Formats: sequence, C-alpha cells, structure tokens
Amino acid sequence: MKILQAAQAVILAILLFASYISVSKIFFHSQRTHIEEKAHLLPTDFTVFSTSLSNDEYKKQFVPHNFSIDDTDLMKSMTSLIPAIPSSFGYTEKEANSLFPAYQYPRCEDIYNDTNYKLNFNTIGNSFSLECEEGTYILGPPFYNYFTNPKYSQPYWEIQQYQNFTRPLWNNHEFAMATCKKNSTDFDMFAMKPKLNLAAYIETKQKIDDLQTASGTNKKPILIAMLTLDSFSRRHFFRKLPKTVELLNRYENSKDWKVFDFKFHNIIGARTSDNQANYWGLGKKIKENSSLSRFGKHAIWRKLKELGFMTLFGYEGCPYGLVSSIGSQPDADSVVQPFYCAAHKFTNYSSHKGHKNSQRCIGPHMSHWYLMDYSINFAHIYLRANLWIYNHFTAAHESTGQHASTLDEDLRNYIRNLTEIFSESHEVVILLAGDHGMRYINYKSNTNATQEHRLPAFFFMSSRKYLDSIENSYAILEHNTFRLTTKPDLRSLTIKLAELQYNLESKRSQNYYNLITEEIPNTRTCKDAKISPWYCGSNVMKQLDLAQEIDEGWNKLILRVVTEALDEINLSTYASNSHRKGLLCKKLSLDKLKYVIYSRTLNANLLMKVQFTVIESEGVTFEFWAYISEDDDLSIEEGKGLKTFPVIESGVKKFAKIINIYRADSYEGKCEDTSISMEYNPELCVCDENVIENLA
Repeated sequence: MKILQAAQAVILAILLFASYISVSKIFFHSQRTHIEEKAHLLPTDFTVFSTSLSNDEYKKQFVPHNFSIDDTDLMKSMTSLIPAIPSSFGYTEKEANSLFPAYQYPRCEDIYNDTNYKLNFNTIGNSFSLECEEGTYILGPPFYNYFTNPKYSQPYWEIQQYQNFTRPLWNNHEFAMATCKKNSTDFDMFAMKPKLNLAAYIETKQKIDDLQTASGTNKKPILIAMLTLDSFSRRHFFRKLPKTVELLNRYENSKDWKVFDFKFHNIIGARTSDNQANYWGLGKKIKENSSLSRFGKHAIWRKLKELGFMTLFGYEGCPYGLVSSIGSQPDADSVVQPFYCAAHKFTNYSSHKGHKNSQRCIGPHMSHWYLMDYSINFAHIYLRANLWIYNHFTAAHESTGQHASTLDEDLRNYIRNLTEIFSESHEVVILLAGDHGMRYINYKSNTNATQEHRLPAFFFMSSRKYLDSIENSYAILEHNTFRLTTKPDLRSLTIKLAELQYNLESKRSQNYYNLITEEIPNTRTCKDAKISPWYCGSNVMKQLDLAQEIDEGWNKLILRVVTEALDEINLSTYASNSHRKGLLCKKLSLDKLKYVIYSRTLNANLLMKVQFTVIESEGVTFEFWAYISEDDDLSIEEGKGLKTFPVIESGVKKFAKIINIYRADSYEGKCEDTSISMEYNPELCVCDENVIENLA
C-alpha cells in the first residue's frame, strides 16, 4: 500500500510541477474577493466580554469595522483593566507628516532598460539558455539550502561565458543572472524558480498520512504564511502601506475572510536577529554543528516538518550578521536568500539601511517581487501538502522611513494571490508582522520615536470558514488583539495551527500564548512575557531638556554612564585584546550629548537611553541603554560580559549596567567592510582614515 501511495505521489508531483510554470503569469491577476458592504462600527465595548463566547454569538455582537492608525488611541482609556497599555503608540500625525512627507518612487519596470533579449530558465527540464549569440551568466545558489552574506558568498560566484547553447542545471540551481554582453557582469536578466524536491514531498505526504491515520482526521491542508516586514511599526504600516490596508479592510468587511489587528505587539529585542530568533527557535541555539543550523531541534521549520509541512525560509537581503544567528544551512525544505547576495555583488541592489531614497530594483521588478513569486510557485508545486512559508521583506530597512512605501502594491497583490489562488486547496492563514519598528538615525530621539521601534505591526488573517471550525476562536482572538503580545506568541500560534490539523494537544507554555485557543490575561506585563524593560512599550520615556541647565546629580550620572559606554567601545575596538592597539579603530571621546530619555520602571529602577557624538569623527553618533538599580547583581541577558559599576542616583548609591551600545548614524562603506574583514565590530569601530588609505 505504501509503495502504491508513493507512486501516486510521484505522478501527482510531476503533474503539479508541470503546471506551476504559469503561476508567475497570474501573480498579479485582478480577481477580487466578494465584498459584502457593512457599517464600519466598533463593538460597543470591545474589552469586557467572555472569551467563551461562541463563534455564532460573536458574529451577532461584533460588527466588522475599518482598521485605522488611531485605533490604538481607544486603548488609552483601558489602563484600569489592562495596566500594561502604553500612553504612547508612536508619532503623532503632525510629527509623522514632518518626518515622512509623501515621496513617490518610480516603478522598476518604468526605469528598466529592456534589452529585448530573453533568459530561459527551466527548472522542470533542468535547462538554461539565452536568446542571443553570446553573453555572460551565473547560476546559483552554490549549495542546497544555503544562507550566506557578502563575505562568505564571495568565492562561490562562478562567472561563465555563454555561446549560443543550452546547458543543464544542477540540483541546487534555482536562479540565474545574465547579460547578452560578452565578458560583462552588468547583468540585466534575472530568474528565480523553485525546484521540486520529490523525496521531501513524498516523505511529507507519508507523514501527513501517518498523522491523519493516528488521529482519525482528514482535514484540508493548511498554508501558513508568516510574512515579516522588517522595520515596520504598526503606525508606519498604516502610513506607508495604504493599498495593503485597504485590502485588509475589504477582507475584514467580506463574508469570506476575517482579519485581526493586534494593537499592542511588543518587540523582545532590538534587532531582527533578537526578535525573529524567538520565532525561529525560541531563542535557543545549539552548539553542535551550529554553523549549519543554529536552532537544531528547536527550529520552527523542523517542528513543522514533524507535523507534515513542506517548509520555505525566504529572506530578502544579504546582511552580514544573520548567518551567526541562523546558520549557513538551515534545514528547511527550501532556503531562498543567496539570490540577493548575488544581486548585492553584481548589481546596484543593496538592502543596507544607509541607501537613502535608492530604490531596490533588480531588473524590471522590486527586489521583494522575486521572493513573492518564488513562494507562489513553491506553494503550487507542493499543492497537496501542508505548507509553511516564511518571507522576510526588507523594503523599510533603511534610514529615511520612505522606502517602505515601495512594498505596498506588490504586498497587496501577493496577499490577494495567496488567498485567492490557494483557498480552494488549502486553509490559508497569514501572519503579517513587523520584526521591530524603525531603529535608524535620529528617529529614536524622543518618546514617540522609541515607541515606534518597540511596537511593530501584527495582523492575523484567515477564512471565516476556518475560524468557524475552531471553538471560540473569534472571541479569543478579539480579546487578544487588545492585550500585550510578543514574538514567542507568534511561534506558539504557528505551532498550534499545525497541531490543529490533527486535533493534537500540547503542553501550554508558561510565559506565552497561542492566541487562538488561549486568552492572554489582562494583567500580563512585559516581565511576564520576558521582555526587557528597555524594550517594553509600557515604559514610556520622558525626555531630559538638555537646552536647560541640568541638575548636578543628573549631570554626574549621565557623564558616568557615558564614560563607561565609551570605555566599552574602546575596549572592543581601539584596545581590543585580539588586535594590536590602534590597528584600525580610533580611540573615541565624548563630544556632546544629543539626547537623554528616561523612565522609572514598575520596581522604581531607572532606565536611561543616551545618544552622543564623538570628537574624533564628525557625524558619528552612538546610543546606548543604561539600567540603574539598587541591586548590585544585574543579571541582564543583553548585558552579559559587561561589568556592573557603582553610581549615585537621587543621592543614593546604586548600580548600573550598559546595555546594547550601537551606532545611530549610517556607517556603511570602506570602514564597515574593512572592520568586518579584520573581525572588528563594524558598528562600533570608527576607522583611522590613514589606515584605510594605506590598506587600499
């Protein structure tokens, strides 16, 4: 019987694979979901109701409404019920209009210089050719399931000459870049498509059959799309993605789909790696073979594989640091990322935050389009399996706050296609979430800016029919949209959705909630969710007016913590133990303070954030957090390796620790590249110009 099932799976896979080549053509099709017009009203009281409300009762009591950037303001009156609610959710409309004025980017297809040549990249017939007599090309990735960065990928790009032939593709080849110019790497044609992994598909189908037999279930497959929007606060989502917001509102008011806007979604770390590691692997990393797959058995793609899922991990960008967080070969079924390292090498593409107002085109499309198109094709060739698609889009990972808008139209179309193409074959569930808000240049220099960084967007979307099958799901999700959530909750939610395919029950996490069958208590705090005080949206900061004369006690305290921060910078760069003193990086000293913001936490400890410039290099700006407590054992995860030092605060001897020192200005270029190659921290090293010049 199993042999027969395997044979059937092979035949089915071949038929499905043959059909997927046309998917790209319908990627931007215009079919619309049926919309049922309803009044745009909020529930009379959306905070006090029973989460045991049946799905039918919920539908009677709750009228769909249009989501708005200002919905969070409604929560400020709820602090007696939910004490953790922030007093600020980000920039005011006036501040935002000043910081992010309307800016229109041209469409990539309008500025693309079409050569009228064609690249033929056939992952079914395993062939590559160009419709020209001669040219230059590369194929990639160099390895199966490869995750890399500019430095590590550099040796593997094999530039080849083309002379009117058709060549075979290797098993790892999923993209091509080419030009019909001889001996040129000025590539102007691009293609990326998934290859069918038949062995993995058959294994996954068998896993599904075994789980269904054991559980007595036979449910429709599920497609879980985790779409991560880098550097998108909830408010920036509404500012820069109006077409996507319009689609979410249309779906919310339709008879077929339901959308939940989680208004108090809080970061759990400063950067992508800090936040998403708590989704990818609950922050747990293994030591064995860590260079290959850092999360081992804790990796969410491995958890889902055990539950009968084909898994895709896709990242738009080629950052230096993420390899150390993820590993160079995460064991998802498909890893989509080296394409962007090749584009980083051979085109003008860069996802670096310092590329201001520089549109990220790769050929006739925005860079994110290729990952979206690949993912649609991936879902199509594994049509009979459960699917987990992780996409990380980096349009907003830059320092103007403007480039985020270039994601809007393609994201709107992508969501529409995921729901409309696959709703017949799958239950489609979309988790649309920022990893964190903006954290670049001076946008964090006041209370509202800090809140934007702390409070990323998060929307949950599925068909109403699917939610109808889960008891009390509407009421529980609605309840949780007004409570504090964070990244491990999204991990719990994803795993729970997978378990529901077989009616499985798992032990509830002590600190986190799956959001769809578990309600978050009103009393949940950042401490309960293991969110550090300096990332907690509840700790709204106050700004110290540096233009006025500062109290002597404040002045001494600030100078003390800045001195310690500078010592840490200099010890890790100028006087690093692993390098000769002053080999590359300058010794830095304080020029002036740019801002100081602070807050008292619930236990009366002092939280400070300081930004300052240095004398040695104009424009270089650092910022850091300092945590001050009467406890001399500040065992803070982010402060590991940094010493605790005594300070006087409010006339009382206390103890302080410096947390997360980083650059607030753009620092890309020769210094960054040289720092990385010489194994200095590029974020802290301010290079000696003479050294850089001599190395050139």
